[in-house]
Amino acid sequence: MPHTLIIGGTRGLGRELMRILTSKGHQVSVIGRRDPPEEDLNVKNAKYWNADLQDGNKALDAADAAVSEFGPLNYLVFCQRYRGKEND
Repeated sequence: MPHTLIIGGTRGLGRELMRILTSKGHQVSVIGRRDPPEEDLNVKNAKYWNADLQDGNKALDAADAAVSEFGPLNYLVFCQRYRGKEND
């Protein structure tokens, strides 16, 4: 079973991608700042970790936990919205 990690997968495009990939048999790990909607907690083959990428240590810990639980990543997807004030 392929393992996909989605950064920013609790809303919008990331959430839809999680649904598509789990329906195709992927194990999907999601790292997001917010808790997922209640109905997403019961999606088969999806698991969530809360972390903000601005807290690098917490984000790395969440990614390490996902890999420890489900094995090496096959795919990595970034869907997190840029929240900065400048155009970096």
